Amino acid sequence: MSTNSTISVIQKNGSVKSVYCHWDGYTEGVGKDLINHFNTERLANKLISEGSISSIDKSYVDSYHSKRGEDIEIMQYSSLERFKQSGESQQFNYLFKDNEWLVAPESLREFETY
Repeated sequence: MSTNSTISVIQKNGSVKSVYCHWDGYTEGVGKDLINHFNTERLANKLISEGSISSIDKSYVDSYHSKRGEDIEIMQYSSLERFKQSGESQQFNYLFKDNEWLVAPESLREFETY
């Protein structure tokens, strides 16, 4: 069974870009890989640039676009508040903000430092 997650990055203009990740979304899976391998704004944005992701294993990313030829799907929101109101949450939700990863299990309302 999969543990789904969202991976989102606040952009310099305050908007939010977000992608879906299908496998291993728990903190010891995707969460650990985000902290260890995608820990700068540049790397976080590069990670989501190919759209939705099947899985992440350390620094290897299996995106639906690059590995399967599917369309790039990146959700975009005009602000953090719009993002939180979107209802696009998964079992784990990761947000790169102010040079650190935050996590919110089950909801987009309360992010905390991971």
